Amino acid sequence: MKKVALAGILLIPLMILLYRILGGESPDPLKEIYTYTGLGALALLFGTLALTPLSRYSSPKLISYRRFLGLFSFFYATLHFGAYLILDLSLEWSALWNQAVQKPFVLLGFFGWMILAGLALTSIPKLWKRFQRGHIVIYLALWLGAIHYFMAQKVAQSPHYFVLFLALLLTLLKAIRLSSRLKRLSNKL
Repeated sequence: MKKVALAGILLIPLMILLYRILGGESPDPLKEIYTYTGLGALALLFGTLALTPLSRYSSPKLISYRRFLGLFSFFYATLHFGAYLILDLSLEWSALWNQAVQKPFVLLGFFGWMILAGLALTSIPKLWKRFQRGHIVIYLALWLGAIHYFMAQKVAQSPHYFVLFLALLLTLLKAIRLSSRLKRLSNKL
């Protein structure tokens, strides 16, 4: 029941977006679609990775929502990529490669989406045990998404730098945790 409520909350930005576009309240619907879905994917990716340190210092139950948030991040990323592919490129895959040459952030976003797609597929309980260790590539997806967001801006401002700072912070926290785990393992040997 808690996950159903959380899903409802996570869908609120999408409902607001639909309301604004269908109600004619958006001056630039295409830009708004990209913004809502892209920032939604990135925010949920940050939330997914922040749950591990938060659960260690507050409530261990938080960790049970990590997979759920990760899948929602993929959902928003798929909406973001799908909107770009359909609305901008008219489903022409060759145009994607042309755009990637002109705008490298497009390629970064595509690679980030590919990683999230692989993670979503291997999050199926039957596959999880086999691919669990490989899920560390979520940090690569985070960096690709953060840099994609940063490079997509015409003029970088404080929020754009803050996204890079958060990516660095979460990566450092993971590196510290891995380092301490390696030290414990080497001490046992």
